[in-house]
Amino acid sequence: MTPDASSPSPPAPASTRQQETAGPETAPEAPDYAPMLFAYHRAHAAELKAMIATLPLGPADRVLDVACGDCAHAQWLAQRVTDGVVLGIDISAPYLHLAERQLETAAAGSGAKAAPVLLCAAAAEALPLPAASIDLGWCAHSLYSLPEPMTALRELRRVVRPGGHVAVLEQDSLHRVVLPWPADLELALQQAQLRALQRRPNGPGKYFAARRLATLLEDAALDTVSVQPFSTMRRAPLDGDERCYLDGLLDDLRAKAAPYLAPAMRDRFERLCDPGADTYLLDRPDFHATYLDVLAVGRR
Repeated sequence: MTPDASSPSPPAPASTRQQETAGPETAPEAPDYAPMLFAYHRAHAAELKAMIATLPLGPADRVLDVACGDCAHAQWLAQRVTDGVVLGIDISAPYLHLAERQLETAAAGSGAKAAPVLLCAAAAEALPLPAASIDLGWCAHSLYSLPEPMTALRELRRVVRPGGHVAVLEQDSLHRVVLPWPADLELALQQAQLRALQRRPNGPGKYFAARRLATLLEDAALDTVSVQPFSTMRRAPLDGDERCYLDGLLDDLRAKAAPYLAPAMRDRFERLCDPGADTYLLDRPDFHATYLDVLAVGRR
C-alpha cells in the first residue's frame, strides 16, 4: 500500500538501491557488529515477534522504528500494520543500505501481507517528523547506546499522536545474557565490566536502562506506563546463528572485561572463551544461556 498524505515520509531516501547481493556477514559497508546482531535476530525471531505481538497496534497504524539497524523489527512491525506504514530511522546510512537489501530479500521470500517500510538516515535525538504524526514509536535494544537517551524519548513522545504509544525493549548490559560461569568468576566479570563502564564519558548509568524503563518513560511525560519482563533460554547444542551471536558476545566481553581481571581470574576466563580449547564454554554439553528483556509501553 502506498502511504497516504497523512503517513510519515522521510525527507530523502537513505540510499540509492545497491546491486550487490552480499549478506550482512560480508557487506563491506555494514557496521562491525552487524553479523552478530543479524544472527541474534534470526535466532530469536519467534520470541521477538511474540513481544511485538503484545504492542497496542491497529492494522492501519503508522509506526516509527528508531535506531532500526538491520530492520528486522521494522519487518515484523510491518506484518502487524498491514494497511499502515513503518518508518525505520537510523543514524548510520551504510547500515540502512544493508537493511534495504534485507527487506527486499525478506519481501521476495514471503507471501505474507505487510505494510511498506520506508528508511531514513537521521538521529534519534532530532527526528525529521512533524509532531503527532505517528501512532507508535518503537526502540529496541538501542536506547542505552544512544548519545542522549532521554532526549530521544522526548522526541519519540513529540512525534506520537495524543493517545498513541511509545514502546521500548531493552536489556541491562551486565545481565542481558546469563551464562553458566563459575560463581566466583561471574562476580569478578561483573565487577570488571562495571569498572570498564565507569571509565566511559557518561559513566555506567545509561547501560542499566532496562531496570529504569518505567521511570525513564514517565520522566519523558508518558502516562499509564506498563512494564513486562521476558526471558528466553537456549541450550546446547547451539545452532549456527545462536553460536555466531554468543561467539561475538564473548569476544566483546573479553575486550571490555579482561583488562580489569586479576591475572589468575583472567587466565580462567580466557580458557573458557577460547574456541580452540576443550574448555570452551559454548562447547559444554550442559551449556545454557538465559536472555532477559524488559518491554515498557507508555501512552501519550
